[in-house]
Amino acid sequence: MGYMNNNELLGKRVIIELVNGVAFAGILKATPEIDGKVGYLVNTDQKNQICVWSPCESTKRIISVPIGDEK
Repeated sequence: MGYMNNNELLGKRVIIELVNGVAFAGILKATPEIDGKVGYLVNTDQKNQICVWSPCESTKRIISVPIGDEK
């Protein structure tokens, strides 16, 4: 699917679904470029500060999951 402009989702809880069927959830922290590829950096464990980065080209879709009163 490639890069999706999701600046409005920065700092929000999301589910990232990849084209290979793998999915993970967390807070979207940034969209950094690593090794020449733009990707999504998601904090999956806030207590231990564990983040997952996946290239945008591997992303099938991003689903926003509101926290509490968020809409």
